[in-house]
Amino acid sequence: MHDSISKLLRVQDLDSQILFMREAIRVRPSELDDDRQKLSRAEGAVTAMTGKIKERRIAADQRELDVKKFDEEITKFRIALNQPKSNAEYSVFRDSIERQTEEQGKAEEEVLEILAEIDVLQDQLRESESHEAAVKKSFDRKSTEISELIKGLEEQVNTLEEDRRGRVAGVDPEHLRLYERVLERHRNHAIAPVEDGVCRGCNMRVTPQNINRLMLSDLVQCTQCTRLSLIHISEPTRR
Repeated sequence: MHDSISKLLRVQDLDSQILFMREAIRVRPSELDDDRQKLSRAEGAVTAMTGKIKERRIAADQRELDVKKFDEEITKFRIALNQPKSNAEYSVFRDSIERQTEEQGKAEEEVLEILAEIDVLQDQLRESESHEAAVKKSFDRKSTEISELIKGLEEQVNTLEEDRRGRVAGVDPEHLRLYERVLERHRNHAIAPVEDGVCRGCNMRVTPQNINRLMLSDLVQCTQCTRLSLIHISEPTRR
């Protein structure tokens, strides 16, 4: 085995752990996606309910204004009813009072119906707010757990990277650069074993020439995947 391969195997062991942890750091936040959507829906329900209550209150206020206007009209016609200029005018005033009174009654009924509707909506709002609070509490708890987990992983990565700096110190710089280029390309392993004449990095056959070079402990790259090749040479059996 080439001396650089021997040293780089120890580096690769750390790199595998570092890559695994970095990937975990990258994907962990996505575990909150479903919870974030649930929270968004819960908040949206509260917002929608609050908006509906506001809308119904505006409607109730408007109808209460209508009640007051009808009351003013009724008062005006009642005053005029006491001073009619003719029977026809008296009948007009009386009919107007009846009509305004009827419309006023309808408006008052609508106000009561809207207020009853608001009471129901208020109960629903309280339920929505309670649900939102529970969802948010769950989201915050899980978010904290993931943040703490990521922090722990980052600390482990820092420790491993420091250890890695010590391990690469004795590696030939050119061979290290080659290893890192291959690692960046494949994002998993830059060194692959050769078994039964096949590179286990890409499952393609290794040329006999490269097999011979590996047997001589040369530094060899797979012609297909460019990974650095590793072959174990068995010690001869002593008799």
